[in-house]
Amino acid sequence: PKAATKPKAATKPKAATKPKAATKPKVIAKEKK
Repeated sequence: PKAATKPKAATKPKAATKPKAATKPKVIAKEKK
């Protein structure tokens, strides 16, 4: 069952890609300027 918790941890890095997406609108805002 401990191994079953590992795939759940694999979903966490996906959440880490979300903050990266948050930086994209900032770049777009710079281009607009």
